[in-house]
Amino acid sequence: MVIPVGTIFGARNSPSFYMEAGEARAHLAMHMPNAAAIPLQDLATQIVLPPRPSPATAATFAQAVADSQHSGIARPHGNDPEQRLPSFVDDSASAHTRQHIQWCINLLVWAARQLFGFPHEAPSRPPCINPTKWLTLVNFILKFLGFLIDTCRMLIIWPLDKLDKLAKLLDTLSLEQSTPAVSSSPRQLARILGLLRHGAFVAPLGILQTLQLQFHLNDLVSKARVTPQQQR
Repeated sequence: MVIPVGTIFGARNSPSFYMEAGEARAHLAMHMPNAAAIPLQDLATQIVLPPRPSPATAATFAQAVADSQHSGIARPHGNDPEQRLPSFVDDSASAHTRQHIQWCINLLVWAARQLFGFPHEAPSRPPCINPTKWLTLVNFILKFLGFLIDTCRMLIIWPLDKLDKLAKLLDTLSLEQSTPAVSSSPRQLARILGLLRHGAFVAPLGILQTLQLQFHLNDLVSKARVTPQQQR
């Protein structure tokens, strides 16, 4: 096994130490044979399915278009459904057909406990999946890692509250050279940069805007008449 070191935190080619177990969990969930026969975990028994959509509602659902990279779920109605269940260490989202969603969630819970321990094995330790954060309602739309995911409309949406927050921050800042200088701190610019970079996942124009703002921030910091410690 080769584990690359010395690169930035969060880079896909530089997993942190805890991610070794996290990747093992995802691998186990995706390759466990006869996974539908795994005993039902307590958290999986708590989930609640919403009412089935009416035929008229189902007819409005966006249809996915298969391509060479996304061929859809194989055997969606069989007893041996396909397992595409990538999961993270402390953030997990599951999606499957209605028929198999409980089985899917059960497998992810079981795989996590296989790697990090079952609650009964060490009662004094916090469980690897926090039951107080467990969402019992299965829904077609959820908020995950700061985005709204709508499986009926096949959309990933940047939430309105983040759009509003960014708009208000931008209203206080002017980068036009023809206007009088506007006081702005590196911290304020960093907040704008962070929001733009997050939104850039679904709005590519944000990438261009972040480059302009990053250059501006670099220029401000380099010209600041402060000590090196304050400059950082």
